[in-house]
Amino acid sequence: MKDQKLKSVIFLGIFIVCVMTYFFWPSEILGVPTRVIDGDTILINNIKVRLAFIDTPESKQYSSSKLPIGKMAKNHLEKLIQNKKIRVHRVGKGVYGRTLGIIYLKNENINLKMVRDGYALAHETSAWNYQNAMYIAQIKGRGIFKESFMNPKYYRKLKRKL
Repeated sequence: MKDQKLKSVIFLGIFIVCVMTYFFWPSEILGVPTRVIDGDTILINNIKVRLAFIDTPESKQYSSSKLPIGKMAKNHLEKLIQNKKIRVHRVGKGVYGRTLGIIYLKNENINLKMVRDGYALAHETSAWNYQNAMYIAQIKGRGIFKESFMNPKYYRKLKRKL
């Protein structure tokens, strides 16, 4: 009987923690980014945030003409948000446990701006505005689209095999 009560109390405690986490886990993070890790990952308030709906070249990725497109994407994100107060709207957790979020500077969607400026690719499953922004950036040769390069998704797969 005591074991059953103990199990019930433990279950109830775990349940309460889960419910409280769900309801009280802030959906937004406010602050100044501590670090831009790469073109689609930042550190803010000791939380690693992966920019949702976009993908950028890997840090050590180069274009076919040896332009450091990974560094270019990182530098562009730094230029946009470094030393500025931003808001991150959490949209979930990624495969590697990182928070997925949309960065806003004032009311501007920085994830979308990275695509518009030609420094990020829209995920295949992204909304039409991300897809359209990428299409226009490609046509106009903005940012990294001035060059030909391997899609970061395939670049990562190739690197894993080597």
